[in-house]
Amino acid sequence: MGALTLVVYPAAAGSEFSVSEADDTHTLVHASQDVTSAMTIDLTPVRRRTVLRVRADMRVTGAARGGVTITPATDCAAFDAGTADFFYDVSARVARVRIPAPTGPPAGTTRIALTP
Repeated sequence: MGALTLVVYPAAAGSEFSVSEADDTHTLVHASQDVTSAMTIDLTPVRRRTVLRVRADMRVTGAARGGVTITPATDCAAFDAGTADFFYDVSARVARVRIPAPTGPPAGTTRIALTP
């Protein structure tokens, strides 16, 4: 199964949606943005490799997955090549984050934190 790509627009009020898979399983996605423009995206659970495309009007300078800092790609080509799991596209105002597929049964929540 290929990667799942999700386009996310975090807002102060928060938003939530469910992704349905062909086998009738679901992943709940919750996105929010605080007053400092920091964003969190929670996926419960991650079922397969996922790429987030997060609208970010403020430049995103840092990203973390489950509290662990993600090393940023130097450019879009490096992100696409898979050498890094985070890239902020200044011209498109989009943060791209790759989440690997789980190594065991899907469980729990994966939190992505993006900071300006």
